[in-house]
Amino acid sequence: MPTLEKNGIASSDCLTEPNVSWFLFDCGAGRLNVQVDTQTNIVNGVWFLPNDSISLGEIIEKYGEPNYVTVDQEGAPGTIHPRFYWNSIRMLVSLPEISGKTYDIQKTTEVEGIDFSDENLYRTSDKESDPYYKPWDGYGMYQPPIVTVPSIPMPTVTLTP
Repeated sequence: MPTLEKNGIASSDCLTEPNVSWFLFDCGAGRLNVQVDTQTNIVNGVWFLPNDSISLGEIIEKYGEPNYVTVDQEGAPGTIHPRFYWNSIRMLVSLPEISGKTYDIQKTTEVEGIDFSDENLYRTSDKESDPYYKPWDGYGMYQPPIVTVPSIPMPTVTLTP
C-alpha cells in the first residue's frame, strides 16, 4: 500500500483480498488491481481498466503485433470476448464483450483492460501447446473455436441363453 499511496492511490480507495499464495489490492472499484506473491512479497500481476480511450491499433503500434488471440464465450450466453497476448512483455489486452458469434477487430477497436504478469502467471508454454490460442492473423473477423464433444460409444450387452 505505501507504494500505491506514493503514486497517488489512497488506501481508502482499495480493498484487500488475501489468499494462500497471493494478496490482491483492488483499487477504484476494480479499475486497478495489483497482486503480490505472499512468499516473496513481489508483485506478480497488475491489471487495469484504462481511464482514457486506448485503441488496439495504438497498442500494436507501440508494442508490435500480439503472439496469440483467444475469443472466449465465458460471459452471458451469445456473447464473445477477445483477448490478445504479447509473450515478450507478458501482456494481455482484452476487448469489450459483445453479443454475436464473430468480432470485427479493427485498429480503432477500443481496449477494455490491460494485464501484465510475471512468468509464472503468464505461462508462455501453455499458450504454445494449447489449440485454443490462435496466432494473430491481423485485423478482421474473429470467432470462438468450434468445440466438438467426442462421442462415447454406448456399451452393448448381449445375453447368452
